Amino acid sequence: SVHGVKLLAHTLALYYAVGDPTSLSVPLELAQNDLGDWSFESRGRRRISASGNVAQFLRLLPMDNLRAISISPEAMEYYDANNYWQDYFIQLQSVERISIPYLSGLQLFYALAKADLDSTGAAFSLFPRLRHLALHTGGVPPKTMGDYHAALDMALLEVLDVRRGKDLPLEGLFVDRALADLDVWNDVRGATAIIFIN
Repeated sequence: SVHGVKLLAHTLALYYAVGDPTSLSVPLELAQNDLGDWSFESRGRRRISASGNVAQFLRLLPMDNLRAISISPEAMEYYDANNYWQDYFIQLQSVERISIPYLSGLQLFYALAKADLDSTGAAFSLFPRLRHLALHTGGVPPKTMGDYHAALDMALLEVLDVRRGKDLPLEGLFVDRALADLDVWNDVRGATAIIFIN
């Protein structure tokens, strides 16, 4: 079954695992924005290419065991819209790690902070098992940098606070060292570890 997926602008790369991925708590090589450094052997990668949004194909694929998603800056442009995450990613209930460009994360952070009981009683219908975010460089904010950065930082902190309040805290943030000077990291509280890499 598929254990990892990498979304590019027009390509969906699927990663098949022989065994359980055991290194989800280990940082990705963020410069690669890839899943290839997981410590399980890959049976192979399959690629689906399409014109336009490839997320629509996620509903057609066996994704019950998907544990990690890596999304390129170009692909994130498709998902920077209200309700897009709930519309296309709601069935991915086993995802534990998401890798995205930080500057493109505003709508994802808004979606991750929505606490709503799903049909199974879980506190979050979107990525209820999420444990780690990998935040790398890239992406273009759609508004002026100062205003956008304030909203982005507050949205990330809201994700951490809401998830912690529901006893489902994120265990760690893997942050590209190029983003280390951002003030938001000083405001991260609780047991969520920040690991600067690269």
